[in-house]
Amino acid sequence: MRLIITRHWETLQNKNRIFQWRMDTKLSEEWIEQACKLALRLKDTKIDVAYSSNLKRAKNTALKVLEYHSDLKLKIDKRLIERDFWELLGKNIPPDFDWNNLPDFFETDEQMCLRVKEFLDEIYRENKNKTVFIVCHAWVKLAFLTIIHSKNFSKFQEFWRMKNTGVTICDIEEDDEHKVHVLDCTEHLN
Repeated sequence: MRLIITRHWETLQNKNRIFQWRMDTKLSEEWIEQACKLALRLKDTKIDVAYSSNLKRAKNTALKVLEYHSDLKLKIDKRLIERDFWELLGKNIPPDFDWNNLPDFFETDEQMCLRVKEFLDEIYRENKNKTVFIVCHAWVKLAFLTIIHSKNFSKFQEFWRMKNTGVTICDIEEDDEHKVHVLDCTEHLN
């Protein structure tokens, strides 16, 4: 199965370093440009199935790409929703926030990776020989990369800094010999 994974377009909260995670939030001025450039990049790419989280920033990014793939219907899956940060929603991210030592009320790396692994196993069974397009969130994309690279959850942070609309393309193989062809590429934004 070929996977094309991207993070949603930029929001004002991304830009202003605010915990937004599971909230529907305001778009930055650049969002439409980012979404259009992503859609143009993928317009001639074979896509058989498309998934998104249920948050508007991911859904609308996916729908912009699917304007060039009008025969596809977007599938929404809540397992693709961003990591849960509970008490910090809407608050500024402190410059010295320690991402390696998260508060107890955060969804853990293991919890997040387990839900993403469950999703990945399910779509693999249904789409072995297809190209699957996924629009998700930064931490979920990191969970995908952790699973694809067979990293231990403690190594999760190695992939930190997923860019808005960054494209990752990889082949998922039954023998777990997965191949990453493109990693978080944003050439389309230049």
